Amino acid sequence: MKGNGGPFSGGISLSSSSLCYLEISNGNKWHAEEIENRAELLKIVERFSGNADSLIIPVFPTVYSPGFGMETDYLYFDVLLNQAGIKKGDKVLVVGSGSGADVWVAWLKSGVKIYAIDINPIAVANTIATAQIGGFPVDARNGDILTYETNGDFSNFDFVLWNMPMITNKDSALYMETQLMHDGDDGNVLDGFLKKLKKMLRKGGRAVIWNSKEAKTRIDHYDRVFEENDAAVFIIDL
Repeated sequence: MKGNGGPFSGGISLSSSSLCYLEISNGNKWHAEEIENRAELLKIVERFSGNADSLIIPVFPTVYSPGFGMETDYLYFDVLLNQAGIKKGDKVLVVGSGSGADVWVAWLKSGVKIYAIDINPIAVANTIATAQIGGFPVDARNGDILTYETNGDFSNFDFVLWNMPMITNKDSALYMETQLMHDGDDGNVLDGFLKKLKKMLRKGGRAVIWNSKEAKTRIDHYDRVFEENDAAVFIIDL
């Protein structure tokens, strides 16, 4: 189960860090896989050396791994790469930055410092480590986006991105009995986020959020939606 950014995310190792390989194939296709042993690492290093748009990152304990295998995560990253519209110089905020995978993608598109926030301090440290490895600037902060003061330099964003906690019901293929431990949302997180968007985005700015299709019932307006199985990525323009 995915759960980008929370202290009880799915796809985590509670006892030790792991490594994950990130790649953008042919300039527009997302690929991620966990590296579980030395043999896999050696194979990945060969692949890594031949691909400019690739990165090997650490995944800290309690942080969701982008290589965990959730196919619906690929939908989110492919939308960021092909549909979101991030261009050079855009000011981007990544909420629930986790390992920093989508921070890296945002930087590849914008080419300038990326802003990030996560409720899990270990995830903030992970995001900073990924930025250091990738050689790009980041302003990563620890806090709850629903209550964090977005002002000064930490405001007026062109884009806000969030692979966010999902809303599910018992009929959804994404539902798990333990969903609250996997960053499940009863609707309050999404509602609070939507209310705060105007304070975070500049006029004409855009939000790109991953959720389940159930979120359609709580989002009053979205400009485009991309769907795969029970998951959806919403584009919301102000």
